[in-house]
Amino acid sequence: MTDFISLNNLHICNIPELGPSFISTTFGKGNPDLTLISSSFQDGIKQWGILDRLSLRDQNRIIKTDWNLYKELVKIWYLAVIEKALLYGTGVWGGALTCEQIKRLHTIQRVFLIKLLRPYRTTATQALSILSGIPPLHVTAKMEYLRFQIWTCRSKGLDGVIDLFKLDKFEKLTEFPLNTRVLELRDKVQDSHFEVYTDGSKVDGDVGFSVCILHGEIQHKIICKKLQLQNTVFQAELAALGEAVDWDIENKKKINIYTDNRSSIEALKNYGSISKFVISIKNKFCLALNILFQFILIFVTSKQLLQRLNRL
Repeated sequence: MTDFISLNNLHICNIPELGPSFISTTFGKGNPDLTLISSSFQDGIKQWGILDRLSLRDQNRIIKTDWNLYKELVKIWYLAVIEKALLYGTGVWGGALTCEQIKRLHTIQRVFLIKLLRPYRTTATQALSILSGIPPLHVTAKMEYLRFQIWTCRSKGLDGVIDLFKLDKFEKLTEFPLNTRVLELRDKVQDSHFEVYTDGSKVDGDVGFSVCILHGEIQHKIICKKLQLQNTVFQAELAALGEAVDWDIENKKKINIYTDNRSSIEALKNYGSISKFVISIKNKFCLALNILFQFILIFVTSKQLLQRLNRL
């Protein structure tokens, strides 16, 4: 840059209508300060001719006369270009960031935040994020990772459709043995191999359930099935529990089953249930108990369930 200035007989001055400028003693014409261009572009510039009026007018839309860029424009550039480039592929790697990687992201982001806000150099990075309204990069990376995981799970489609309407009807209690009607659940399994989360829902008239099976904090399997339109969320919650027990019987593992639906647990514990569908789910639990699989059905609130899943 020094060689360029000396070879072209330039000196720096401040022109009100142009801002910080180079003045050529040969042509007597001002050019915007090259230091406003990023260093990566400066290295690629071999020659810097005098800007024509059209190019100068376009740059004046961006560069203020008080040496600053419009903050909102810079923020848009960051969100649309810089952040996208830094977080490329975060749907794959954003869920496994180490402390060292998070610190590195903070360091990279801090450079931009200081340029944007012009604060004291001693200002904390967290404070800069709050003042600028730009979340930390590792938080954005985690959000993009979770969004990608949700999209991946949805794109896999359903594992099947269950027709519960023909199965659900009232039955006489005398037709079922007492050990089937009375279901006793054990305490929580401390050394469980898997944690199983179940949930049923109804959205826009469609009823279904999902079973998420975790090994430690690693996603092992997700089962999603759809019910008929006439089925209820209560039936979907019970069907999810039945699917979890079926997986336990098939794989012969120690599991803890979590649900946020208390009514389904009460229905399974109630010895007076006469719904054939409820009794069929009871039979699955009894079968798992009889062949000595260890599991526990645990009630958690929706908030607790979300907190558990957010820690993953």
